[in-house]
Amino acid sequence: MNDLRYATRQFRRSPGFFAAACLLIALGVAANTQIFTFVNTLLLRPLPVSDPQSLIQLFLIRPRLPLYPYFDYPFLKLLASKSTTLTETAGHIEWILPLERPGGSAERAHPYCVTANFFTDLGVRPLLGRLLQAGDDHAAVLSYAYWSSAFGRDPRVIGQTIRIKGHAFRIAGVAPEGFSGTIIDSSPDVWVPFQNSTDFSGMTNPSLDNFAIEITARLRRGVTPAQAEQETAALWIRYQEEAFAADPKNHDLPGNRHLELHSLTYGLSPLRDQSRSALLLMLAGAGLLLLMVCANVSGLLLARAAARDKETAVRLAVGASRGRIARQRLIETLLLAAVGGAAGIGAAYASIPFVIRLLPPARGIGNDPAELRTLTIDFRPDFRVLVFSIGICALVAILSALVPAWRTSRYDLSTALKSSMSDPRHARFQAWLCALQVALCTVLLSGAGLMARTLENLRNLKTGFDPSHVSIFSMDPHSRGYDGQQAWLFERRLLDAVRALPGVDAAAISNRALMRGIGLVSWIVFPGQHGDGLPNTSAMSVSPDYFRVMGMHLIAGRQLKEGDLEEDGKTSRVVVNEAFVRKFFPAQDDPLGKQFSMGKEYAKPGYEIVGVVNDTNYRSLREVPPPVMYSYGLGPKKYPDTFVLHVRSRGNPREMIQRVQALVKSSDPQMPVYEVAALTDDIDRSLWQERLLVALASGFGAFAIALAAIGLYGILAHFVAGRRREIGLRIALGAEPGRVVWLVVQRIVPAVAGGIISGAAFSWISGRWLTSLLYRVQPFDLTSMIATLALLLAAGIAAAAIPVIRVIRLDPASTLRQE
Repeated sequence: MNDLRYATRQFRRSPGFFAAACLLIALGVAANTQIFTFVNTLLLRPLPVSDPQSLIQLFLIRPRLPLYPYFDYPFLKLLASKSTTLTETAGHIEWILPLERPGGSAERAHPYCVTANFFTDLGVRPLLGRLLQAGDDHAAVLSYAYWSSAFGRDPRVIGQTIRIKGHAFRIAGVAPEGFSGTIIDSSPDVWVPFQNSTDFSGMTNPSLDNFAIEITARLRRGVTPAQAEQETAALWIRYQEEAFAADPKNHDLPGNRHLELHSLTYGLSPLRDQSRSALLLMLAGAGLLLLMVCANVSGLLLARAAARDKETAVRLAVGASRGRIARQRLIETLLLAAVGGAAGIGAAYASIPFVIRLLPPARGIGNDPAELRTLTIDFRPDFRVLVFSIGICALVAILSALVPAWRTSRYDLSTALKSSMSDPRHARFQAWLCALQVALCTVLLSGAGLMARTLENLRNLKTGFDPSHVSIFSMDPHSRGYDGQQAWLFERRLLDAVRALPGVDAAAISNRALMRGIGLVSWIVFPGQHGDGLPNTSAMSVSPDYFRVMGMHLIAGRQLKEGDLEEDGKTSRVVVNEAFVRKFFPAQDDPLGKQFSMGKEYAKPGYEIVGVVNDTNYRSLREVPPPVMYSYGLGPKKYPDTFVLHVRSRGNPREMIQRVQALVKSSDPQMPVYEVAALTDDIDRSLWQERLLVALASGFGAFAIALAAIGLYGILAHFVAGRRREIGLRIALGAEPGRVVWLVVQRIVPAVAGGIISGAAFSWISGRWLTSLLYRVQPFDLTSMIATLALLLAAGIAAAAIPVIRVIRLDPASTLRQE
């Protein structure tokens, strides 16, 4: 306590030093706390259910396709009755359907149908009312997110009635905050009993056995995941073989697919899968920034210790031990770390809600992966974040105190009593710390340069289509309750009305929009070939004017037209791209007129190629343009799927958006138009991860270069203050200004040179960790390194400016009189 009171008095006498050191520590701790909060939420926090470590989900692994989570409902019943390794088997399925609240109109919603044991097996307790249970019929449980947004957290919601696709459901309860099922990124709107799936199917005589469902279960006590997977895979193969023998038309043999069990300890998160490398990179960058903060604070403490050398020497002379002096220094550093760390933790906790609001909606979630879904992840810091933040503060205190404490342990009493502020040992310590800061700054700046180059390359990429002047509108006729015939008639009326709008050049419809990370694939085979049944081409269904709207050009043949739709017994005409031709016609054969079919064997001509168009990116800007076949997309449909309206205008596409929306509303006021954007904005949105990395890396780099400049300034300022007499003598004896300036500047040359060389070496070694995030940029990029060197040179010049000006303005007569 005496040490603490003494440290407090010392800092009270030096408020500038105290404020500067605390501010540096606060910034470093805040950055690390914020980023670790995201890492903790997405990578480390268990699913908020009972015993998440035993929870698993079944997936089918199919070559060249994403994980497939859907299984026949009879297989779930087989697992529940026959499995000796799994218990508490439950299931759920997501729908996208129209939902009507009391007194409201229909809106596009995401209900989940779940088995009766879904909530009890997960060990979830309700926030209000009760959860679903056996025997429930047309009951509903609201998610916390939907209860908050749609009902304003009104506790009187229990017992009210909502309508899903026209069917009434009574609200039985509200799920707890933070629970969103097995996917942590986005929450369902409502949970209803699985038996009510028949209300939504649209089949004439629906049966629950006809539905595919996602299956979760728990490992029995003492059972390993490998044992459970082996037994479950055997049960699945047996089920598939028996189902195929009973009904070969509607079931397939296992083939080249196999079943796997995946742990649900941390839940499922498409955002985690997309951002794992970026999160770890940001955490590493924040860690490097923290090391720079420690080096800078250590430099400040070293300068302060040097200024107190006489005091320290006297204390040693009158009997104080070196350990006693080191303990005093450590207490001072701990006080700085405690105050600065508390401020940093408070700032991080206070700013996290604002940072979360800046997160964009995400794709890849749920039943329609192309849809933008609002993130409902619970990013609130927990006990693990608090422990991490306190640990960071302790680490700052220890690392910052290392060099001053080591210097104290090597004190020579007689030298300390006679030395001045220009003690060469102190200068060497400062130089080493500054070299470390320059090295870390080099790593951060070069990383920021690589990410900036990546973003620039992606933005300048030639995609094969012209996104300017194009606006897009995603619509869902199924949520409106349309059947296939009604959806087709609505599409035709909409196209005719949009084309008649002033300023519209062309309009078209497709079943998918580009650059949304998702697409359709097909299995095709040509005559005389034997396919492997694996997807080998991408597919799009479009209306005839699609290529004109997208600015694509015809290379051979003709475009699609009326009558190209596949009909019973007739061949569907398709247009393919250049990548398709290169893949399937490597011998320069003319693809026009060639026919193919789907499946492993060529059975009958199902499709005929009538045209070839240029290649385009399909799913993302990073993707190599894949083979694509375009089929005619208008006509009566078996299922009224979502579609995307594309409108090319002569003016600003954003001005066209309101006019098209008004037209849709006048045609059908209840039609869900759930995603509207200029195509250029939609493409830019697909680069959100790259833009976020560039922003963070640039922020880290700016802070790092400021820290490096402060460190370099500290070396020069201390040198000038300690060598004023020598500099005054040199000027008085006629030294030229250039030589005097060089005498000062050369003090930082070794630190800068050594830091740049070591930092460049580390950047080259660690560059391979960035490879997955880069695009058309080498991990060690000369342009980025040159820009880094230029910035470090500018920082060195800025750091030297004030000390050099002081030297130039030095009056030798007054300086010598003072000395």
